[in-house]
Amino acid sequence: MACECRNITKAAKRSFVTQPAVTAAIRELEKEYEVRLMDKDGKHIRLTKAGESFYKYASQMLDHAKKFDSQVQDLANHSKSLRIGLTKSAGSSVYMEYFLNEAEFYRDLELKLTVDSTLKLLEELREKELDIALIINHGSDPMDDLGWVELKKTEMLYCVSKIHPLAQAEQFTVSMIAGEKMVSTQHDQHKSEALKKLFLQHGCEDDPQVVWRFDQLSTALKMVAANLATGYFPADGICQYEGIVGRPVEGDAPIPICAVWGKDGWRREEVQRFVNGIARFYRAAR
Repeated sequence: MACECRNITKAAKRSFVTQPAVTAAIRELEKEYEVRLMDKDGKHIRLTKAGESFYKYASQMLDHAKKFDSQVQDLANHSKSLRIGLTKSAGSSVYMEYFLNEAEFYRDLELKLTVDSTLKLLEELREKELDIALIINHGSDPMDDLGWVELKKTEMLYCVSKIHPLAQAEQFTVSMIAGEKMVSTQHDQHKSEALKKLFLQHGCEDDPQVVWRFDQLSTALKMVAANLATGYFPADGICQYEGIVGRPVEGDAPIPICAVWGKDGWRREEVQRFVNGIARFYRAAR
């Protein structure tokens, strides 16, 4: 707090302790590590070079401590909650379809939802910040260190406005869309790589022209509907949006939507219950 305020008095007030207590704490640190951490600069304080390094490492340690506390608390409350990550399009769609039909089986659980890209959700699973994620599996990540099951397949559709010149076509080819300006969502590397691979398969060495990226899928689709850009999205993610025409690209195969979990997390009955339930639901739907 003293580093953030650059003032001992303000730090004491924010920490609800006396000024001498803050000064004594800093002096104890300097004594323990045999280094000067701060110098006075008028009414303010200034970190020495050693103090800057100390502050950097101490902040990292505190962040790890907070994460440790959070994870231990999650373990203590594991029977009460389940942390589920959803992709902005297909993952959210399959979750809602499943939950609307099966909500009664989860009345004893607090379901904490996170919406993000496949890339970010897999990172959070590996960091044990999520228990389960519902993602599109483009095949870019082998997920050898995770457990997963395919729920259903979805088509990837190239999307244009209903007033776009391409809207009347029954199917798009790479040559038809290669020069189009596109919009997408943040952290969509898996999707972008899949489209780039499709371009290369059809002899187009130019990368897809993604010129805008937004956090919200709805914003990206509004851009498409307004004929300001085109886009490449899963069919499950665009089905509720009017003003958009989605067509498959020649040579593009349907891709799986999967439930993914950490192998350590599988020991939890709640994780098994959710994964087995949603997998059984989509097997029955097929």
